[in-house]
Parts: sequence; C-alpha cells; structure tokens
Amino acid sequence: MNSFRPYQLIIHRLSTPFNNHRDLKGATLVQACESDTPFAAFAVGQTIADGPGRVLLGTISHITHFVGNIGPDNAALHETVLYLNPDGGPPQKV
Repeated sequence: MNSFRPYQLIIHRLSTPFNNHRDLKGATLVQACESDTPFAAFAVGQTIADGPGRVLLGTISHITHFVGNIGPDNAALHETVLYLNPDGGPPQKV
C-alpha cells in the first residue's frame, strides 16, 4: 500500500515582515499537512485559520509553490508553502 500523498501544505511564520527571499530564512514552522486532494486557493493578504471557527493563524505575506516529481515511481508532488506576517497583521507594503 502506498502512503504517498501528493498535496502538501506547509505554514511558516516570518520573524520579520517580508521584503525579499532572505526574509524567509528565519521563518518558524506553524503547521504542516498532507492530503490526497488539493487544498484551497490562497492569496497574499488573506487571513488563514486552522479550520472553520478555529484559531486565526495570521495573514499570508508570501507564497511559494513547487510542482515536481519525486520517488521511485516519479509521482507528482504539489507543495504549497505559506508565510505568515510576524505579528499576524496585514501584509507590509514593499
């Protein structure tokens, strides 16, 4: 039985407001999950919670998305990484 799940969502909190790729280095992992089905669409400036009626995690400041092949069977992987503002507030103007 194959336990590979092709969709991954990883959420990090930035230590400083996002201005360029160097700001991603000090980010802290908040949550990560895998799924057999795609996650929702995300946009910079959108707030995100850990589920309906749950804890507000923060405001999305930056998004990276990777699509590629991994593993011995060359399976497709879709990895979405969300970076939240350090204070949970609105995105900073760059």
